[in-house]
Amino acid sequence: MLISAGASIGLAVVLGIVFLPILLQFEGQPRDPFYTLVGETTDAVTTVTVEAASFPRPFKELGFRLINGSLRHEAALNASDPFGPVSYIDADGDLTLNVGDYFRVQVETGRHYALLITLLEDPGPWGVGLYDWDT
Repeated sequence: MLISAGASIGLAVVLGIVFLPILLQFEGQPRDPFYTLVGETTDAVTTVTVEAASFPRPFKELGFRLINGSLRHEAALNASDPFGPVSYIDADGDLTLNVGDYFRVQVETGRHYALLITLLEDPGPWGVGLYDWDT
């Protein structure tokens, strides 16, 4: 019985050593970044700009989904490569999606669009930033 109790305590210590640093890493800050996006449509292009970023992340950790009815474009963010009808610009060159960075989306009139920013490690259905609009 003494050996079993000692093994249980040892297991609890090992699990604490492994998981406690991960828990404390996010103490006092949101687990996921949150981006506030604003947009403006001119002709056949919508420019979606990051207006606020409570916890900016590097481009390499982020992806996006562009939803247009049933048509969906999805990719990881890479500040220099356009993907289909979407291109993204790292305005300040810091390789982080932050205030002032923006997306250019080719659009058609009479449609509903949604641009969703996601985490690659945990894309989830809601993402970390959303802008939807009608053209």
